Amino acid sequence: EVFYYTKDLLRKLDQWFVRIETNEIAHKSSKTVEARLLKSQTTGTVLKKNVFQQLGSFFPCKSTEDLLKLKLCLHEEFPNSKQIHYSRLFDDPSQSMFLCAVREQIIREHQRYVCDIKEALIDASDDGHGILAYKAELVLQEIDPRKSLSEITRMMMTGLHVTESEVTKDVVMSGTVVITEFCNRLLRGFSTRMTNA
Repeated sequence: EVFYYTKDLLRKLDQWFVRIETNEIAHKSSKTVEARLLKSQTTGTVLKKNVFQQLGSFFPCKSTEDLLKLKLCLHEEFPNSKQIHYSRLFDDPSQSMFLCAVREQIIREHQRYVCDIKEALIDASDDGHGILAYKAELVLQEIDPRKSLSEITRMMMTGLHVTESEVTKDVVMSGTVVITEFCNRLLRGFSTRMTNA
């Protein structure tokens, strides 16, 4: 899953850490009622080994190397400790080596994704420079069939630099898209969302 907004990423990561902690609490307690009571008393800490074991489930598309870098950042933030005080990570996300590494990796992944889009648009075009907007939309759908129509529309809006109502108009969709400009707008749009969130 690509996170387009930093706030959304932080919220989901925080929820993930809380789930790990509540699972640790429940595992320690053999009584269901007691476990439920303990779940409401999270402390903001988790065992480092549990985070390391489950990090790939939160980031299923990351390479082994990228996951290793994230683990290293967490280890460096909490050296000589078997626990991660995840609440500290979110106090000031810009100061967390781990969260900064996650952000940098996502930006790099997005840049690669836009390069893939550009190559696919060039391949689908007649001249390698421009493509009809409706064909560009089809290419986006082919590249990632799991993307929802609203996500494709948002990408088209960003790439074409138009509003949502304009994306659906035949005039815009039958026009020619300059591939380089389209892809540059996708990159700029993503960078803006990452820094403004």
